[in-house]
Amino acid sequence: MDLTVLALTVVLAAALVAVIFMSRAAERKRTEEMREAASMLGFSFAGESKKPGESGLDSALTAFKLFRHGGAPRVRNLMRTAVIDGEDLVFEYRYTVSTGKSSHTVEQTVAAFRRRGARIPAFRMAPENVFSKIGHLFGDQDIDFDSNAEFSSHYALKGEDAEAVRELFQRQAAMYFADRPGWSAEGDGEWLILYRSGKREKPEGLREWLDEARRAARVLDPR
Repeated sequence: MDLTVLALTVVLAAALVAVIFMSRAAERKRTEEMREAASMLGFSFAGESKKPGESGLDSALTAFKLFRHGGAPRVRNLMRTAVIDGEDLVFEYRYTVSTGKSSHTVEQTVAAFRRRGARIPAFRMAPENVFSKIGHLFGDQDIDFDSNAEFSSHYALKGEDAEAVRELFQRQAAMYFADRPGWSAEGDGEWLILYRSGKREKPEGLREWLDEARRAARVLDPR
C-alpha cells in the first residue's frame, strides 16, 4: 500500500475513533445531567439505552406510531413519577432512518401521560409538511376545522373515529395548538404522548418544557 494512502487511512481511523469517544463522553455527561434534572423534578430515573419493548414502557404506549418509525429504536434517560390520577413519564427516543446509501438518526424528548379513566379517541397530530400536503392530493385527508384555519394550516390531524377526534379538539385543543406550532402528539385510551420531532430538550430547560407539555395534556384530556 502506498505510504500516503496508509497514512491517510490511519488519520481517518484515528479521527473516527476520536469522534466516537467524544460522542459517548457527551452522552454520558448528558445522562448525568438528566439524572440531576429528574431528581429536582421528583422523578425516578433509569438512564440505560434499551429497545422500546425492553424499556419497561407500557405496551399500549409503545403501540403508538412514533415507535414504529425507522430502525434501531432506543429509549434512554427514562424518568417517571406517580400523580394522583396516573403517571407522568419523560424519556428520549431515537431511531435511524435509512435512505439508500445514507442514514440519519432522529432523536426527541418525549412526555407521556397516563390518566386513569380517560378515554382518549385514537389520534395522531403532527406539523403539516410537504409530505402530508402531497398526501391530501391523493385522498389522504386529515381533520380540519373551518372555525380555526390557523390550526389546520399548522397541523395534520388524523384519527380512527374522526368525529370523536374532532369533538376532542374543538373543546380547547385546536385553539391551544394553533398558537403553539411544532408539536406532535398521539393519544389512545388512557395514554397520551407529546414531543417536538427531532428535538432533544436541554436538561436545564426540562422543567419549563415539561410544564408546557402538561398544559397541552390537560387540553387533550376528555374527562
